[in-house]
Amino acid sequence: MDEVARITASMEQATGFPTVDRMHRFTAEIAEKHPGTVSVAMLGHSKLGDPIHHVRVGDGARQVVVIGSPHPNEPIGLLTIRQLIRVLAQDTELRDALDATWHFVPCADPDGTRLNEGWFDGPLTRDHVARNFYRPPSAEQVEWTFPVQWRGRTVGTPIPETRALMKLIDATRPQLIASLHNADFGGGFFYVSGRGDATYYAALTALLDEAGIPLDRGEPDAPGARALAPAVFEMPSFGTLAEAMGGPLLTGGSTRDYSARYGSSVLISELPLWVDRGESHPDGDYGQDLEFFTELLRPVRLSGRSPFEHAITDSLRWFRFAGGQVWPSVIRLRCAGMLLRLFADEPASPEIEAARATLTPVFERWCAEVAERAPGTLVPPHRLAGVQAGAIVTAVTRLRDGLPV
Repeated sequence: MDEVARITASMEQATGFPTVDRMHRFTAEIAEKHPGTVSVAMLGHSKLGDPIHHVRVGDGARQVVVIGSPHPNEPIGLLTIRQLIRVLAQDTELRDALDATWHFVPCADPDGTRLNEGWFDGPLTRDHVARNFYRPPSAEQVEWTFPVQWRGRTVGTPIPETRALMKLIDATRPQLIASLHNADFGGGFFYVSGRGDATYYAALTALLDEAGIPLDRGEPDAPGARALAPAVFEMPSFGTLAEAMGGPLLTGGSTRDYSARYGSSVLISELPLWVDRGESHPDGDYGQDLEFFTELLRPVRLSGRSPFEHAITDSLRWFRFAGGQVWPSVIRLRCAGMLLRLFADEPASPEIEAARATLTPVFERWCAEVAERAPGTLVPPHRLAGVQAGAIVTAVTRLRDGLPV
């Protein structure tokens, strides 16, 4: 049996991404339909009280943890997990062949995910995503608030969502953790533990080739990551990241740091919503954008109540790390979109209205410019889910066969 081909061929067509409530309903229904195979437990709650579920499928020899929506603006993993649970629950032969116990966290950050749901059903265009975009600040991100030791001190204060993942990792001591991510634009790539071999890395990138997704040939977005093969990098530890950045810009460790105590392998799939089919034109001087945002906010008094306020502050902090041909324009669209949502959240004032009136035409111009400078083609969501699912199954089959991942 070719388990990878079987899982990728089983992906149902999709034109968008499931919302938090749809994921809740799906997990309840699949557990009721397959009570001997699928169980759902409460792993914890989000900061705002949304349940964080642990969906267990099967009872094989190896423990595999799969995390969806660790960054809430990256919803491919929601669809991937829904597809994987459905197939594994129904296909006994495949489930037995993989010989794993699957532990799914369908949505690790429900609060943040809800703030992105305005674009999940489409249209999946660059400007529509930007208008409905939210990414929490680093100190409120599930993936970057695990406690870690660095230079003799502890960095990272786990938020409730991170504590839920810590609980699951401690209970399962998994052989593999698959954290599901995506980028906005470009090519696809993977972060791994660095224990694999050329055959493993080639199998991962072959999934991109088969899906018509170009390999990302640029530098990884994690400073200090070591290249293992084209579009495959070793996921750096917090210490490596901090040293490469010149200090701990991140606010804590990742699943890779926390699970290292159990010897877990990690697999992080980074896939683009849009791929580049032509020659992209370089961005201009994005330092001007930083100055624009700074001056725009200078006279504005904010209430401190909107989640977008801290998100904007953190995004501007990261802006100086933007580089290459696409990232500056992507980040400025994110910042502008969140700023417009922030202004809508705030009590009306002359300062807010003036800032909104200044930003709106600039944002519209940037939306038009990004379409011209970085032309892209939307990848069908189910194809993206197929790559992520295929990558996970590739790793699981290697673990089953005693091969390194």
